[in-house]
Amino acid sequence: MLNSNLMDTLKKDKIDVGIVYAGNPCQIAILHVLGIPFIYYDVDGFTDETIIASGTPWNLDSHSTRRIPSNSRPNFASRLLNGYHLLRESLTQNSHPFISRIISKRYKNLDDPIAIQFSEDYEIKKKFKHFPDVNK
Repeated sequence: MLNSNLMDTLKKDKIDVGIVYAGNPCQIAILHVLGIPFIYYDVDGFTDETIIASGTPWNLDSHSTRRIPSNSRPNFASRLLNGYHLLRESLTQNSHPFISRIISKRYKNLDDPIAIQFSEDYEIKKKFKHFPDVNK
């Protein structure tokens, strides 16, 4: 895909802004290579992943998207669990790839292989000596 004419076609289209689905890190990488600003959205709502990626302050009273929401007010245990899920997502997105691979199946199976594919592409290597991790 990276060596196809897709990148050249996108460059010629003079795109002002891209709309990127949070579940597809490949789209973010393509927009980064092309230098196109983007709007980041998630069809699942305001997930833990989106909270961390957008830099939104943590609210432990809200329910983590990793758990089934309940109608009751969060107690200490649920706040602790919400904090755990947000901390885990923060470490996945902001730590060293080795740590991210250990604590996140999504990172290991999706984000990391995409980052490696982009970093090893010949044309992209000419523009970026060190292609950033897709979470960055």
